[in-house]
Parts: sequence; structure tokens; C-alpha cells
Amino acid sequence: MPAKKLILVGLVCAALSGCGHTVEQSLKVPPPASGIARSSPGRIVLLPFADYSQGDVLGPAFRRDVAIMEAFTDALVARG
Repeated sequence: MPAKKLILVGLVCAALSGCGHTVEQSLKVPPPASGIARSSPGRIVLLPFADYSQGDVLGPAFRRDVAIMEAFTDALVARG
């Protein structure tokens, strides 16, 4: 019985110790360097889509991967 009381007191203390704390998250992005000139546009690396669906047939999974990559590439080309 004393072990149960000790565990209960520990849980209550842990619950009460978290009260009253406020967490503020912010993202601070540094400004780009003005002295560096870019000679070419940035590059994007397209990695294969990870298909975690269940199944042993590779054909439909490959076709889904190709369809997703083509749609993503078309969207990038359309936006320049």
C-alpha cells in the first residue's frame, strides 16, 4: 500500500508542477546576405514518394509513384 501512495503522490506532484508554464514558439529567419549574387536559380531535389500501403504487388505502387512525381513536377514547371 505505501508504494501505491508514493506513486500517487508522485503523479500529483508531476501534474501540478506543469501548471502555469507558458510556451511561446517563434521562428526567426535571418535575412538573406545582400553581398552574395546567385549565378543560377536554386535547385530542387525530387525524391521518390514513399508508399507505405499494404500489398505485395509492385506494379500499382510504381504507377502511383510515377503519377505523384509527374503531378509534382508539372506543378513546379507551371510555377517556373
